[in-house]
Parts: sequence; structure tokens; C-alpha cells
Amino acid sequence: MGLSAFPMQFIPEDPSEEDHYTIVSGPEGATITASNERSFLMGVYRFFYELGVRYLGPGPDHEWFPLPGKVEIPGVRQKAPKEIEEQKLCYDPRTLVMHVDIKPGYHHRGICIEGADSAESILDVIDWLPKIGMNSFFVQFRTPETFLNRWYSHIGNPQLPREAFDAEAVLRKIDQEMGKRGLLQHRVGHGWTDAVLGTQAEGWDREKDSLSPEAEAMTALVNGKRGLFGGIPLNTNLCMSDPKVRDRFAQEVVTYAKTHPEVRYLHIWLADDCNNHCECEACRKARPVDHYVKMLNEVDQRLTEAGLDTKLVFLLYLELLWAPKIRFRNPDRFVMMFAPISRSFESGYRQVTHIPEVPAFKLNHIQLPVKVEENIAFLKEWQKVFSGDAFVYDYHLGRAHYGDPGYTAISRQINEDVYALKSLGLNGMIACQELRAGFPNFLPDYVMGMTLTQPPFSFADLEDEYFSAAYGEHAAQVTLYLEKLSQLTSMDWFNGKGPRVREDLVPRYEEALALVRKEAPAIRDMHSEHPVTEKFLNRLRYHSEYCERYLEACLAALKGEDPTQESNGLKQLIRDNEPRFQGCLDVYRLQEIMRNYTKI
Repeated sequence: MGLSAFPMQFIPEDPSEEDHYTIVSGPEGATITASNERSFLMGVYRFFYELGVRYLGPGPDHEWFPLPGKVEIPGVRQKAPKEIEEQKLCYDPRTLVMHVDIKPGYHHRGICIEGADSAESILDVIDWLPKIGMNSFFVQFRTPETFLNRWYSHIGNPQLPREAFDAEAVLRKIDQEMGKRGLLQHRVGHGWTDAVLGTQAEGWDREKDSLSPEAEAMTALVNGKRGLFGGIPLNTNLCMSDPKVRDRFAQEVVTYAKTHPEVRYLHIWLADDCNNHCECEACRKARPVDHYVKMLNEVDQRLTEAGLDTKLVFLLYLELLWAPKIRFRNPDRFVMMFAPISRSFESGYRQVTHIPEVPAFKLNHIQLPVKVEENIAFLKEWQKVFSGDAFVYDYHLGRAHYGDPGYTAISRQINEDVYALKSLGLNGMIACQELRAGFPNFLPDYVMGMTLTQPPFSFADLEDEYFSAAYGEHAAQVTLYLEKLSQLTSMDWFNGKGPRVREDLVPRYEEALALVRKEAPAIRDMHSEHPVTEKFLNRLRYHSEYCERYLEACLAALKGEDPTQESNGLKQLIRDNEPRFQGCLDVYRLQEIMRNYTKI
């Protein structure tokens, strides 16, 4: 940026896990006071934000900075002082007089790993998080092997060769980089049932070996039979009424907590499938959620005896959406995680006006709620028995975002949902998402981080400042184009909700296809002297080509035609271009959604 030396002081305030920092800056220098080391770092990034820097995505390729000698602070929120406009000075911080006091509106602000990920993509996201106000990162399982294997084995792209990787080494690097930034560790979640059974399968893979008689006896009795559910340990529930099972479960959790003191939030989840809980006589005496709470109380007691203050995160998910009858003995140990995985993303928390009754629980015959108000009804019932710390674990960027090629509808929904969290009694959000959700841009995560940190950030202002940097002089035209593209497509349909043949959607998708073809020549001619903006425009040119194939495949399915030819064309395009655009588009995950949910 061409800045000269500038004196800065860093003064600690009373230490706290809650983030807080204050920046006071003037001609003589700047002072940043903060509540912890992470907040000091956020304060420095915020200082540069006030100077016009925009952290538009993970990695240095997304760090937009004002070019020396030019006055261009992107967005309507930040306007250059009149004297700078007149003198055409470079960004000399001595001209910036400010007093900024930031105490984030929510404690839980983070991202959870999903998709196919290289070590570099994970570390780039970790580096980006504090730049947009996030304080947490969640590695599912005990190591990220499942997510690394998808990338290094190039599952979904046979054109790329398999590569070797070391999951343990990557995890050590993750720990190091998170520690360097003071980020809060969330860990495990999935995998406890696997550990109890002693299986070897990773992630959602099938187990190759047979269970021992002892392990099989610990599995849930479903339809008169015990064993692995569908052959997948991760999807297999346990016989939670069995004291031996609860003892083994508690041992696994306590051993992990003892050996990983760096983990602040340890997630304790059950199987990742539903309608497969134990039907034995003892288990039938209580609902799965009551067995779950009883087991968590035993874990808490052992952690207390071991002198460990690790927070245990329990979840409202699948059968565990139904609230328990028994209570936590030590509620301060626990954090509630609301995980509405089956929700619609074409409406949000702010639009809810009526809370329906929770349906009766019927063992192994549940139906997951789709409407947002149906999901909130379960949360309200849980809040009657637990009033402690809580956050939402939401899925805006897990599947539904691929149904919004313009990325503005999902970004706006994130902004509105975050605003509603306080009124729902929730203290933030951890996003379960692909890390490479940046096609055509990383606006959704940018909106998430900024809104979680400092409400009120209106969506319009955030979109304006992001697009002003990402697309430069073309920002207005690109905004209109992407907004229209979002309006014409359906996130819920692409996410597998409702019938596949939808004649009512056909005119919208035909209009979207016509729009893409009409704007393609103009997009090809868009260029910028700013190197970061030029990279975004280059990505938009590829995105235009992608959208044409994408919409053709969707239209075939919506009309009830065979989409194989169009789908194969889309797959070939994204596989061919993955080496150039792998940092922003998860080719593995997109194809998985197309196959399993969209059915194209």
C-alpha cells in the first residue's frame, strides 16, 4: 500500500475469552487495547479495513488493497476523508482519525470443515477467519483424513492423479496455525460410535472387517438385528441403555479430553443417520434423547473428577431434536448446538411468525422438519429444559448454495438469519460448509463473518463494499446480473426438496439461461488494472460458461427429460477447469449433491 512507518501501541485490558478491542488513531499514531491475543490480531485487521483493505476470501489472492496513489475505499460505508480526495494522497494512516470499539454481537463465530480439502485450503481458511471477525474453527472427527482423502485421491475427478498425504501432520499444522491466531478449537462430533465399536472405517466409509461379538452386542437392535447400519460405523447407533456401552463411551471422551487440552469445545454426537435407534426392551423404556443426556451426565462426572473444564457440545439433530425429560446435572459444562440440517433456505428465521406444535415422537419412524418454523419449534421445546450457552450449526453453504449460482440469495439469507439469532436465544453460528465455497465469490462467508461480529451490518452495504472491490468499475453491472440470477433459481429444488419435475420453475430457469447467454459477451470484456479484481473477473468469465451448462442440466430435469447428456457436459467442464479454479469450487461436493439430491 506504500505506507510509511506508523507508531502503534498494544495495551492489554482485563483478559477474557470474549473478544473486545478498541482502536484509537490519529496523526501521532494508533493504540489498540484488547481482551486477548486474538482480539489484538482482529484489531490490526480492522485497522487496515478502515484504511480500505478488504479480505475477500481465503489466501493472499483474495486480499484486496488500495493501489498506491489512488483513493478508492470500496463500498458506501467507508468514504475517504475530503482532504484525501483533494490531495490524492496515498493511504497515509496519519490522515485517518478514528475511534472504533468492537465487542462482537455473538460469541460463537466460526466454520466447520466439510467437502474435499487440501492442507493449503484448510490453512488459508484458518488464516482468513480472524480477518472477517471469526474466532473458531471446527475439525470434524479426530483427524481431517476424510476431507483430505477426498481431495488428494481426487474423488470425482479421474483426470487428476492420486497424491499422498499425512493426516496427522496436517492436523499438527492446523493446531499450530490456530494457536498462532488464538482461535477456539471445536473438535470431533462424528466418530464416537466408531470409537466405541473399535472400527477402522474413516468417515462415511463402509467397514471392511466384521465386528467382534462384543462390539456387535453394543450396537442398536433394529428390526430384530444388531450390527452395522448399512455397513457404515458412523451411521450406526449404540445400545445406550447398556452400562458397558455408556462406560466405554465415557472412557473414549475423557481420554480424548485429557490428551487434547487445547480443545475448548468437544462435540459429542451420535450416529449420522436416523430411524435406526435401539429397539431392545431396556432402550424402549426411554427415548434416545434421554439415554443421550444420561450418558453425557456420566461423561461430565468423569471430566469433573479429572479436573478438566472442557466444554461439551450436545446437539439437536435427527431424533435428538425432541427435548428430553431428564436434565443435565451440571448445565455449565454444556453448550447446546441447534442443527436444523433439513431446513429450507428459501425462507429464514426472521420470517417466522407462528411456531407450530412439535409432532409426537415415534421410535424409528420420525420425519425431519423442513419448514423453518417447524425446526424452531424443536428449539423452543429444548430451551424449556436447557437455558445455557447455545449456538446454531447451520448449513447455508453445505448444499443449498449450489442452487444459487448468483450467490446473493444465500448471502442475504445468512445476513438475515444472523440478525435473528439473538431473538432465538442463540449466541452465534458455526457454519457446516465446504471450505471452497467461493464461486463466483466468497460473499456468503464474508457476510457471515462481518454480520456475526458487528451487527447491524446491512446486507446491502456488505454487498456493495464487497462487489466494489471484487469487480471494480463493473460492480453495478455484476450486482444486477448476479442478483437476477439468484432470483430466477431455486436453492431448495437443487437441494433435493420437492418433486424433481417442476413445470412451474421451467420459465424461471429458461429466463436465467437467456440472461447468462445475453451477458456473456459483456462479462468476457470486463477487465481491471487491479490484480485482485482482475482475478475475480476472470473467475466470473468461467462462472458464466459454467452457468450455461448448469442451467441446461437443471432445465432437462425440471421438464422431466433425461439430463444425462447435459449433466455429463457440466461435469466435464468442471473437471477440466479444476486445476485452475480449485480454490473456489469444490468439484467433488458439487457432483455429490447433483447425484444424491438434485438427481441430475
